Amino acid sequence: MGNINTLFGLSKPYLPGVPDNLLLQALRNAVRQFCKNTEVWREDLPTISTTKDEDEYLIEDAHSYDATIKRILAVELDGGALLDSQYEFDPNGTFRLVSAPTADDLELDVTVVFMPSLAVADLPDWLLEKWGEAFAEGAKLILKSVPGSETKPTPWFDRLGAQDAASRLAAYETTAKNELLTDRRGGPAAIQLTYFA
Repeated sequence: MGNINTLFGLSKPYLPGVPDNLLLQALRNAVRQFCKNTEVWREDLPTISTTKDEDEYLIEDAHSYDATIKRILAVELDGGALLDSQYEFDPNGTFRLVSAPTADDLELDVTVVFMPSLAVADLPDWLLEKWGEAFAEGAKLILKSVPGSETKPTPWFDRLGAQDAASRLAAYETTAKNELLTDRRGGPAAIQLTYFA
């Protein structure tokens, strides 16, 4: 896990005079917005061992992140994929199988999308490493868009800088969405052409 404060170096030099607490909140908001727009924070929860005739399982406690489960992407029960109609999930973290297992110790595997909390402090290292620059651009966009007042303008207000940050952020979001759609993670694409005689 890495702390969101590690992103200060990617954003603070471009925001003259911004207080640390304001920058931290902008980074938190940027992380949340990016994760909401792209759903890049996807992970497999630890495998749950089922109990015979028990249809409810608390999966929100299966992780230790500063986040909540936004939605469920996939569920497998003993290696077989379940349809969306075969389970339910409520925002409190309770996962319910429509049909309770008929045996003990079946493996329940759940893949989820996480949404960072409002006070997120720590994120998985891979998320910070891969999308840290996008989070910094989001924070710059938020802060450079705040003009302040006529009597007390904010020194970091920069309309052109905000537009530039918005453009770079949009490019990061497009890349993230495309990677998720194609399941491509930055390596070269391999294309096999088929020729017909």
